[in-house]
Amino acid sequence: MVVCKKDKFESVNTSNDKKYFSLKIGSYSEFSVQDILYDDFKNSIDTFNYQIKEVNESSFKDNLGRNAIRVDRYIRNNDTINWDYLNTWYAAIDAHSVERVENNSRKIVISFPISYDAVWNSNEFNMDYVNNVFYTSFHKPYTINNTRYDSSISIESVVISNSVKERAYKEVYVKNIGLVYKNIVFIDKIGTLQRGRRLNFKLLRHVP
Repeated sequence: MVVCKKDKFESVNTSNDKKYFSLKIGSYSEFSVQDILYDDFKNSIDTFNYQIKEVNESSFKDNLGRNAIRVDRYIRNNDTINWDYLNTWYAAIDAHSVERVENNSRKIVISFPISYDAVWNSNEFNMDYVNNVFYTSFHKPYTINNTRYDSSISIESVVISNSVKERAYKEVYVKNIGLVYKNIVFIDKIGTLQRGRRLNFKLLRHVP
């Protein structure tokens, strides 16, 4: 459940808040990705570095009447030129939130209004683990890959790191662009064995 308490000191201008998610058709973002997989069966750790491109391909109304977009995703190795089609995701926005459908898993990625009081389970609408997230900053400058942006929001979970598991979640969105950074850690441990993933996205280029 999305939990938001209105604070008279915080902005509730959701039309301005929605600018952190781009619905512009034809725009796209390219990311550098580091993907580290932990396999407890093989007792191995494999690191993959590649690039992802996400293209706002077309718009439509979803079954709830919300503005939605089809996001076509492409992948390539760091040392190649051509992109290969990977998959298609969908995203929808309304007065309350931005939802993303990733591999048939629906996630709440942004909650409106943007406020330090907002806490929500990003996995409320799927069967994944409970992931309670909140804003750690908003409407603040953000720099990534030596590029400074004037206004961003940061969404995080509580970081857990102990002998049994590691959990971390952070996404950063920039106004008029959308996602620019993602870091997800989900690792379970049994003695010296580890199972799970570390996934990191960083924006390389955005074409509006």
